[in-house]
Amino acid sequence: MKKRIGKEEESFVDIFWEDIKIILKHQKTILKQFSLVFEHYEYKFEKKEYLTMFCAEIMERFEQNLKNRLRPLQVRTIDYGIINQKEMMTIFPFICTETLEKIVIGNSEGLGQKHLDINKIVKLEQWKKAKKVQFNEFFVSEPIRSFAHFSKVSISMDTVTTEIIKSLKEIFRDSPVMSYFEIYYNPSRYPQDLRSLFGHRFDGSFTDEDAGPRWFFKIPKNEIHVISVQSNLHSWLRLTRFKKEDLPGD
Repeated sequence: MKKRIGKEEESFVDIFWEDIKIILKHQKTILKQFSLVFEHYEYKFEKKEYLTMFCAEIMERFEQNLKNRLRPLQVRTIDYGIINQKEMMTIFPFICTETLEKIVIGNSEGLGQKHLDINKIVKLEQWKKAKKVQFNEFFVSEPIRSFAHFSKVSISMDTVTTEIIKSLKEIFRDSPVMSYFEIYYNPSRYPQDLRSLFGHRFDGSFTDEDAGPRWFFKIPKNEIHVISVQSNLHSWLRLTRFKKEDLPGD
């Protein structure tokens, strides 16, 4: 038998859900942003069970409502605070693929970074059609190629390898849409100094030189852009597509 929340909490769920139903029913324009975050970290352990049941109840209602809509929910950005992939899958498959531009996924437990499995999420058309993605307080381990279609990416990975960096450079070389890829990682899992990998860095003056050392690489058969690589050499790596005409000294 399915465990239900108490009468008081159930009444609150009903009131909350009636408001949401009205908003969804009367949607006439594309939503700029759809945010849904259950802040688990705000609750003590003795209250966590109630929040878990509340979340499950709301997620079930969301899923049924979106399944029965005549057309998918039209949003530009989905901002979702979750504790696992299952929560994301109750809503994400029902977002309109033609309007979705940005995906933001955060860890609603707030207990520091944890690993998030996204093997099902990356198979959805919503993932494949979006242009930007950002993960907050989550480590992901999906192959870098799963992010190659985006124009802007910000993720955390438990470890960064030479193969990952090589794949990133290949993505920037092969994909005309990729313009920004940022990775935060655990430096203890990748102790190699990036200077030994990229060689001599750019030593000239630059507007954001305090952000860390910078390297520039040519893109074969591209006379307009170069690849810019920045890192603080400890836990942060950023690749961007950069116009040659904006290079210092050009």
